[in-house]
Amino acid sequence: MRWSGPGRWACSFTPPRRLGRPAGHAAAPGPTPAEVVAVAADNQLQYIVFDDLPKAWAQLSGLSGALRQLWQGGGRAHALIDRRNLSGPEAWTRLPGVEDGGAVATVSAIGRALVTDPDQTARALGALQGLDLRHWAASGEAFWAMLPAASAAEGQRRLHAALLEPAVSG
Repeated sequence: MRWSGPGRWACSFTPPRRLGRPAGHAAAPGPTPAEVVAVAADNQLQYIVFDDLPKAWAQLSGLSGALRQLWQGGGRAHALIDRRNLSGPEAWTRLPGVEDGGAVATVSAIGRALVTDPDQTARALGALQGLDLRHWAASGEAFWAMLPAASAAEGQRRLHAALLEPAVSG
């Protein structure tokens, strides 16, 4: 899934038939609908943790352009970085005080109800049971979860089946 302008996401997924758009379409401009409209996976991410929170923010400037997610928890800074946007294959290891959490993937779904309706959030989380879910968040108009990189395709398949296929058959 990639951003392609205000209110537009370019995705490769199978949309619900009632939308009448072919796979891989660019979603129509405007507000994101409540129902789930897209599911995607990215297995080219690296998880890193900074033990020294105050110093982490200064160190993150070295990863400018590669940061995908950033959060604080347990007195530490956590980040997902896109390995495709780094100056070297192990750019994060040159930063002092960084713990390498390994290669990971995110699976995500777009739809406001994933944030505003706890039943929808629970459905997404239930779909990912047994896949070593490491972290998840629902905010704005999307849900995302961090999994081992090897689980990306299975996580995407499960989210699609749980969140989009009921809309197609309904």
